[in-house]
Amino acid sequence: MKKPLIIGMAIFVLLTCVSIISMWVYFSHRNPYKKEQEKLAILLGINIKDYPYERAFPIGYFYKVLKPGMSISEIHGLVQGYEKVLRCSTGEPAYYYSEVYYYFGTGDQDALRIELFYNEQGGFEDFQTEDDDSRTINTHGCEVGQIR
Repeated sequence: MKKPLIIGMAIFVLLTCVSIISMWVYFSHRNPYKKEQEKLAILLGINIKDYPYERAFPIGYFYKVLKPGMSISEIHGLVQGYEKVLRCSTGEPAYYYSEVYYYFGTGDQDALRIELFYNEQGGFEDFQTEDDDSRTINTHGCEVGQIR
């Protein structure tokens, strides 16, 4: 009589462990920005699925719409819905070489950050992103606000 009870308890403990591990795997791979990304897509009037890197939206959107040579005002018309922006300078008078946009947060560790680079004439050149495991965008010497 004790043997079936022990087997039943062991099965219960095993199923509980499997359930906890499954929940951990699900939530650890879940996209923490999903709701904010959906709101951003509505603001931009687009469908996330129309762009690559859906989980990292708006990065795929930027790959498709930002083109080298675009003016700063054209870029500002496309880059919307951010929570914070910094303009970065080389220290040379009136030469800002990049902007760092913060999406879905304002902290360096919790936001999705994108840095856009410009040439000395104010034309867009390229951009870089980062992931949660490698925070590579340096904001030392940057100040709040867009390049004007």
